[in-house]
Amino acid sequence: MSSLSGSGGTRVGCLSYQVQDGDNLSRIAERFGIELVKLEIENQGQFVDRDRLLPGTTIFIPLFDIVVTPFAPAPAAPTKKQGVGVGKAPPSDDRLGLGRDNDAAKVRAVQELLVSLGHPVSVTGVYDQPTKSAVWRFQKESRIAKDGLVGDETLGFLKAAVAAKTAARPSAGDDGTVATPEPAPEPRPSPGTWTPNKTALERARASAVGQRLVERTPLYAETYRRVEALTGVPAELVAALHANESGQHTAMTSVLGPEAGFGLDPRWVTTTYGNGILRAYRAQAEKLGIAVSVPWQRGKDTTMALLQSAVIAAEHLKRLAAAVDVKVARDMPPKDVAGAITAYAAGPGAGRTALRRGAREASKLSWMFDLGDRNPHPLRPGGTSIGADGKEIPVKASRKSGLLRWDVLVPMLRELLAPTDR
Repeated sequence: MSSLSGSGGTRVGCLSYQVQDGDNLSRIAERFGIELVKLEIENQGQFVDRDRLLPGTTIFIPLFDIVVTPFAPAPAAPTKKQGVGVGKAPPSDDRLGLGRDNDAAKVRAVQELLVSLGHPVSVTGVYDQPTKSAVWRFQKESRIAKDGLVGDETLGFLKAAVAAKTAARPSAGDDGTVATPEPAPEPRPSPGTWTPNKTALERARASAVGQRLVERTPLYAETYRRVEALTGVPAELVAALHANESGQHTAMTSVLGPEAGFGLDPRWVTTTYGNGILRAYRAQAEKLGIAVSVPWQRGKDTTMALLQSAVIAAEHLKRLAAAVDVKVARDMPPKDVAGAITAYAAGPGAGRTALRRGAREASKLSWMFDLGDRNPHPLRPGGTSIGADGKEIPVKASRKSGLLRWDVLVPMLRELLAPTDR
């Protein structure tokens, strides 16, 4: 019996894979050629320990991310007509990354090319998963066949890309010096390049939610900026999560703790997952002089628990955005902002839908990002949430007067968090 559901199983845009004896998440990711983090995000709540999966558990495989055909049929037996005599082995496939004994020197050369192009891989001579993922991303950027393997075509594109990058550098003058142009001033860019709906922005500022932003954002501004310094997620986006999930610490936190202030639903964001994020940032936090302890003080209404939860939320946003091929940064276009926040609020499938819509139109990208709506409060579709008692509750489709859409919320927070001249 096949362990795959070719129809996509019970989740749109995914294959359903039944865990077999001996499976773990890393092996499944490698089998399908999917980055492990994307598989983890798509399956939040499906497992407790990624290294110990219960046989029979359903794991969802995103169709958009599969780059290696699973369970490919064995190649047909060679014939004389194909140019291979009876009893002779077929020609070997010597592409790097096929799991055979790869030439370490060739792998190092590929890794050095990837590093030259800005891909975060280590030059070890071992064709590991980070190398395979980087190759796949390069193939995607270069619009060539995506399989995570390095053959003649991919190697040629890598060398050409490095050559083009080298040729673009300033050349030395007659005296041997390199002319360096004066750097342009670097104004503080905003997260997004859109112009908010004027009426919606005015209504948002006049609303009770807008007034609360003015009052409460200064209370947490330092926390938002620390999280930005540590994770790279703009302070405005961290603040926006905090504002829309809890009114900046005014709802739910007395029962569930400050993690609820960032929408860290325990059904999807487990304590183990959160502690893993905090451990990953520990060295960087020490380097920056930011005190972020481990373990996560989940459920405790303390200043440390708030900072920990903000860091976890920021990294969670980055990972969910990465699952839909969006990089969280200050210069995100509207469709990427919509894709990232919709993935955070409703999962990667909804995020992909927002991105596809953003490729077709520039106004209504999701229920959380609609430049054409003069009402600043989002019209949220129905679904489920978690109540103050920790139980799942149904949520009807409705206009959420206690929230602001991101197309107006982010510009407002950008203004409130802008540095002031002293």
